[in-house]
Amino acid sequence: MEQICGYVVWMKEPADANGQPLRDQNNPDLAKRSRPLLGHQLILGLRPSPEGHFDGQIYNAENGKSYEISVSRGATDLKVKGCMLSVFCASQTWTQTMNALPGQLVGMTGDPTGPRADKEWAPPIQVTQAKPPTVAKAAK
Repeated sequence: MEQICGYVVWMKEPADANGQPLRDQNNPDLAKRSRPLLGHQLILGLRPSPEGHFDGQIYNAENGKSYEISVSRGATDLKVKGCMLSVFCASQTWTQTMNALPGQLVGMTGDPTGPRADKEWAPPIQVTQAKPPTVAKAAK
């Protein structure tokens, strides 16, 4: 089954006062605390639901927590609804833009100018071994 993911591709202020990239300093995984926020994966493994939207998780780098979300697609936007304990919910509308501005990641996932998937969400690398060719003998 396919999954949908999403990345931070633009930030109004991607660097701190010293010009250093903002880091994922609140991540509960210590190994991820040094990764830049620009380009990190925030939408994790959305799967289609019977109701026609996609359900999964979103990661909030401001507090290092993940939340359950539901995403539905409009003509030029995404409706993102997140809930905590299925009671406290909030919604946002994300609007599509086709304008690449300075500081945005414009490449495809995995390209040098694009975001990179976290290891746990990256597609597995398929390693196949070539089979030796079969030799057919002609009958006389």
